Order: sequence, then structure tokens, then C-alpha cells
Amino acid sequence: MFSSLVGCANRGASTVIFLRRISVSVQTNVNEYLEKTKNETIERSYKINTGIKRRIVHEFKVRSQFKNCRGPKWASSMASGEGVVEL
Repeated sequence: MFSSLVGCANRGASTVIFLRRISVSVQTNVNEYLEKTKNETIERSYKINTGIKRRIVHEFKVRSQFKNCRGPKWASSMASGEGVVEL
């Protein structure tokens, strides 16, 4: 009887250790996942903001270049692709 109690106690202790290991492993995976998604979100928002800024700069350059232009000169330069800023 005593040996069976010791066996149960040992099994219980190893189960607790095993569950702790799983818990630490899961927490580590969760932390890694959160860090990864946070970095991806920051990178994605940076790319979006950079793209918006580039478009604004492009728009400003094109508008300021042709601000006072009217008539055939403006139409022909737009048709030929002048003033189109490659990003």
C-alpha cells in the first residue's frame, strides 16, 4: 500500500512538472507570435504610410510643374509623359 502511494505521488509530481513545461512552452510560443505580429503590423503600416507620402509628393510635383500651364503645350507634355514622376 505504501509503495502504491509513493508511486502515485511520484506520478503526480512528474505530471505537474510536465504541465509546467507545456505551460512555459505555450507562453513562449504566444510571446513569439505576438512579437512577430507586432513587427509585421509596424512594417505594414510603415509601408502604407511611405506609399501615401510618395503619392502626395508625386501629386505635388506634377501639380506644381503644370500649375500655370494651359493649352496645347500642357496637353502635349502630359501625353508625352513629361512631368510623370517615377517612384
